[in-house]
Amino acid sequence: MNRMVQHSAQAPSIGVDKGLFELPGKEPLWIWVHTCPHKNCDCRNAFIIAGESRDALLTRGLPVHEAWQAGVGYATVVDQLEELTPFFMDIDTLEVADPSGKTLIPLEAPQRITAIIDRMDSDILDAIAMLWYTGKGHPDQRDMVFGAPSISVSDWRVGGMLPYCEVFKWVRSDIYFLDDEAKTAFNIQDMYCITPGCECGDMVVLFQQLSQYEPQTVGIAEVNLSGATVLKPEPGQEETLNLLWSAFRKRHPAYLARFAQHDADMKSIGKKVNVPTRPKVGRNEPCPCGSGKKYKKCCWA
Repeated sequence: MNRMVQHSAQAPSIGVDKGLFELPGKEPLWIWVHTCPHKNCDCRNAFIIAGESRDALLTRGLPVHEAWQAGVGYATVVDQLEELTPFFMDIDTLEVADPSGKTLIPLEAPQRITAIIDRMDSDILDAIAMLWYTGKGHPDQRDMVFGAPSISVSDWRVGGMLPYCEVFKWVRSDIYFLDDEAKTAFNIQDMYCITPGCECGDMVVLFQQLSQYEPQTVGIAEVNLSGATVLKPEPGQEETLNLLWSAFRKRHPAYLARFAQHDADMKSIGKKVNVPTRPKVGRNEPCPCGSGKKYKKCCWA
């Protein structure tokens, strides 16, 4: 997790209700999320206060909210909190840190914090990601995409699957760690057919191991919105792919409903995507996509 620092610049004013969320579950639990306000800062940290009720957060946590908005002194105010649980969280990896900024590895994190993280479902995580984006002064990206007359997407070919995050830029990166000691990071992306009117219900989940060089593909999951799923690992990656698929389903228990909504979003913008111009390449020349095949046996068709 990036090092936590107390910001000093004036933060933009964000409505109180924008950061208050009730978590799903039997016992009442609310969180008040405060995201980094610096427009040019690339940290993905959110400061979170958790409590049993909305009123408790608004009453006891208001001094923290006011200090955060003012840009000074929130760390001191946090020390005075009673009956609330404050912590930092990376919105992509869900790694946590204490209010001072010290990273807490999963085995050392207090149970009350891990219990809070476990109750953050897809809807809550997406809402936090949108809060981070709009909190930096950016307009609502969903409104921009749906209202745009046309959309340009790089590195996409007609007939190919398109990652949801390539169109809706505000979404969080879904990152997982399977080995706490090695800290190997994996990214998961959901990809869709954007042909308007297509009712196949098929989409692809791409699993990649992240590195300082090129991401390495671990495998894919071919998913139909009916629930039928086929895992296709790269050679030697079957165990890793199974672990990642299990971790994904734990973080997103309602993943089929999530995929269905994303599929509808992508189909709705299909007519707006600018179709790349067919390159002027001879049929027997190397395909410009870099596959190493002849153009006639690759993208020409």
